Amino acid sequence: MGRPSGELALILSLLPSKRGLTAVSVLAALLALSTGVADVVFLDFDVDFDTPQRLRPIAVDRDFWRRTLDVAFGDMAELVAPAQVFLCEGEPGTGVRTDFDAHCLRTIFGVEYPDTEFLGVGNDRQVQTDAHGIGRAVEALAPGTRVQRVIDSDDRSSNEVAELRASGTRVLGRRHLEAYLLDDEVLEALCVSVGQPDRWTGLKAAKDSEFASSTSPPRNNPRDDLKSCSGGITNAAKRRAIPRSCGWA
Repeated sequence: MGRPSGELALILSLLPSKRGLTAVSVLAALLALSTGVADVVFLDFDVDFDTPQRLRPIAVDRDFWRRTLDVAFGDMAELVAPAQVFLCEGEPGTGVRTDFDAHCLRTIFGVEYPDTEFLGVGNDRQVQTDAHGIGRAVEALAPGTRVQRVIDSDDRSSNEVAELRASGTRVLGRRHLEAYLLDDEVLEALCVSVGQPDRWTGLKAAKDSEFASSTSPPRNNPRDDLKSCSGGITNAAKRRAIPRSCGWA
């Protein structure tokens, strides 16, 4: 193969020599080649080029910037503080369910708010009082970072929710995060996203059955409590909608 020329040669010349190629270099190349560009996309070259790869524009979220800055600045990348940090319910760790809320919230809001981080710091009371001092530590180490709190509404009355919000604590509009994650609209969109739209009817029936069992005697869980039957609904989604190739089944 001959030497690349023209625009391709310029792009290649701007790529770093190390294997973990960063999207920032590609952005610089695109900007150098363009005039009056309306849109800019980011490409992630952190893939295995020993096998064929198809590169597509990626979502620019906080994880992307963390990986990109890590290549550019090494250990100093972690010193780039987010604009705001939300303390939420959940314990940090390495288990399947640890830091669950924080992980979900990062995934949901990461693209729209790439300068926002979510940290699980315990139960709702520990979030409100910053019992472990995590919020105070963030404010001390990164004075420009705004620390906020978000908790589930659980069994709180409308007056209790209003008082918490007035004090600066964010309260979910539904009982807990699972009430959003297992909403009919979300589950139907899940079926469509994995190319199984015809599976939604069966998944809906399975969800309704799990919910009826959870809210009826002898369990008698509240009518807005999807968390109590989340395991059954998730298993139904795995069986009925999610291909094994997605790695979730």
